[in-house]
Amino acid sequence: MPKFQYNGYNSAGKALKGTADAMDDHQLYLKLQETGIFATTIEPVQQRSGHQRLKLPAVVSFCTQMGTLLHAGVSLVRALNILSLEEELPESTRAVYDELQVQIRQGVALSVAMGSQAPAFPELLVQMVAAAEISGSPDQTLARMGEYFEKDHRMNQKISGAMTYPMILGLLTLAAVVIIVTFVIPQFGSLFETGSELPLPTRVVMNASEFMSHYRYIAIAASAVFVFLFQAFMRLPQVAYEMDEFKIRFKPIRRLMRTIYTARFARTLSSLYSSGMPVLLCLQVGKSTVGNRSFRLNLKM
Repeated sequence: MPKFQYNGYNSAGKALKGTADAMDDHQLYLKLQETGIFATTIEPVQQRSGHQRLKLPAVVSFCTQMGTLLHAGVSLVRALNILSLEEELPESTRAVYDELQVQIRQGVALSVAMGSQAPAFPELLVQMVAAAEISGSPDQTLARMGEYFEKDHRMNQKISGAMTYPMILGLLTLAAVVIIVTFVIPQFGSLFETGSELPLPTRVVMNASEFMSHYRYIAIAASAVFVFLFQAFMRLPQVAYEMDEFKIRFKPIRRLMRTIYTARFARTLSSLYSSGMPVLLCLQVGKSTVGNRSFRLNLKM
C-alpha cells in the first residue's frame, strides 16, 4: 500500500507530522481526521521498489497497448493481465505489471501504483496518468504519451548514432597509442642510447614507454581508479551544472544541444496541455524534463 508523509495539527493546536499508509491522499486525510488530526499537507513518500527503470521501448509499448485496450472498453486489471501474459516480455517487466495488478485490485489508483514502482516508470508518465484520472481520459492520455516517448526514443537514437563514430574513432586512437607506447617504442630504445641528452618530449615518451612495458597492470588499475573517481566527480551538483552550462555554451555543439532541449520542452508542454492540465503546471513539469540544469534555470516563468 502506498505510504504518505503528512504535516498537520491536533485539536489542541499542536503541530504534528508523520507517515501513514493509505490508498490515496484523500483517504489518508479522512483517516487522520477521524483520529483528531487535521492534515495541512500530504505528500507521497518516494520509495524505491527495487525494480529497474523500464527502457523507452518498453514504456512506449506499455502506453500504446494500455491506451488501445482501455479505449476498447477492457478493464484496467484485465488490460494489465493481457500485457503480463506476453511470451517475449522480460521477467523484470512482467514483475512490474504483476505488482500493478495487485495494487489496483486493492483499490489503488493507477498513477499511485505506478509511482510506487519507482523508478520503473518515468515521473512524467506518472503525473500524466494522475491528471488523466481526474479528467477521465486515461486511454487518450496513455496513447498520447506513447507517441511522446516514441519520438523521444527516436531522438535519442539519432543522438547516439551521431556520437557512435567519434566514440569509435577515439577508442581506436587510444588503443593505437597504447600499443605503440607499450610494444613499438621499446624496440627503438637502443637507438637513443647515444650518451647525448635527448629532448624533453623524447625523454617523456621513452619514460612512459618504459613504465607501460614493466608496470602495465599498475597503469590499468590506476586508469580504472581514475575513471571511477572522475565519474564520482562529475556527479557532484556543481560540476554537473557546469557541464550542462558547457553543453549550451560551447560553440561547435551549442546549436544542436539547444535545439534538442527546446524540442523536448515543446513536445512535453504540448502533451501536458492537450491533456487538460493547467498551463502553469504544464510549464513547471515541462521544465523538469528538459535534461539540462542550466537550460532549465534559464526558462524563467
